[in-house]
Amino acid sequence: MEKKSLILVLLLLAGGLRLSAGNLFVPSMELISRGYLENSLFKIETRGNIDFAIDGGYKFGGRVVLGLTSDNLIYSDEDVSDHSATLSELSSYLASQTYMTFKTASVIIRNIFDSPIDLTYFTGEFDTFSTGSDFPILFGTRPIASRYGGYTYFAEGIQYEGIHRVTGSGIKIATSSLTDWYAGALYLYQDSYLAQEISLGRYSADFRNILNFENFKIDAFIGASFPVGSAGIYRGGVLMYFKAGDTGEFLTQIGIPRWDPVTEIFTMDLFYFLFEPRVRLGNFTIIPTLFWHPKHYLQRETGETGSVDINLNFLIGDPTVSTFTGGVETSIGFYTEMANQFQTVISPYLNVMTAGVIWNMKVNLQVVPFDMTDLIEVFLGINAEF
Repeated sequence: MEKKSLILVLLLLAGGLRLSAGNLFVPSMELISRGYLENSLFKIETRGNIDFAIDGGYKFGGRVVLGLTSDNLIYSDEDVSDHSATLSELSSYLASQTYMTFKTASVIIRNIFDSPIDLTYFTGEFDTFSTGSDFPILFGTRPIASRYGGYTYFAEGIQYEGIHRVTGSGIKIATSSLTDWYAGALYLYQDSYLAQEISLGRYSADFRNILNFENFKIDAFIGASFPVGSAGIYRGGVLMYFKAGDTGEFLTQIGIPRWDPVTEIFTMDLFYFLFEPRVRLGNFTIIPTLFWHPKHYLQRETGETGSVDINLNFLIGDPTVSTFTGGVETSIGFYTEMANQFQTVISPYLNVMTAGVIWNMKVNLQVVPFDMTDLIEVFLGINAEF
């Protein structure tokens, strides 16, 4: 009852009420319903990811983000006894519940000592490197990030976003108004991913540089973690974007999310690699994407070493300005850890942009391997902020 009351209060406040110390808003609300065939039944699961943020103040700006995340949002009045529940009953009960969790908190001091340097203390999930999504925020550019990612592409696997994410407790030292084409940052923090894998007391340092020019953009980083292994572990990566005139552009992400030089041979298996050229012909765009799955991601083994996706997207319309966009994608995958290693999926889709909400509709038709009991998969999702 207390959890439901808290959620209700947050939703009411998010409607626009101004708090004395700051504002409460919803920076991200994602709901995706997935329909699929299983044992001759068509089942629907709805995944929810909703963030509630409280922030305020400019000079000494603070921010707290709480999140509701569930892989299957369903109403459930299921209950269990405090003393007599079996293990399976407890597992079923926990799987049917949705919880509000802490995601991040941070406080920033801008222009410290009247310099172009900002100092941020943070704890929880923080910045994600080499996604491409920071350029519109930092420099006001048009979106350049790849659309290939997230739940609709990786419903049953790791949902990749960028090459590395800072998660833990520490500080960020960053440039603020040094130039209008450069942003740099140094992160020093206790790494929560390593704390979960090993123990507390594992620290990471990352140095990030972002360069923004009209037709060329870079988001690059290097990092290390100690004490881990006998000589530490290392990572690095870069996103590069290049625009060639009005018709051509390409984006690539290449990096190593984690490498232990003592225990691991340096091979292609370590790499995170995405390559995406784009050809625009008026209202029509052709977007081929190649994605190589890395051995490690977010400091853990993926179980997808050597897997490859090739996606060919025929897009009609411009998602940044058009109300309606759509097209057809063809995806070919080679998955080293699955029984059906080769898969081919054809996916017609439609996106509708309304005031504050983007609607996404997609149908996946699996043609290889062909199986009537696993032929169709349907997605209906919304993305909003308010």
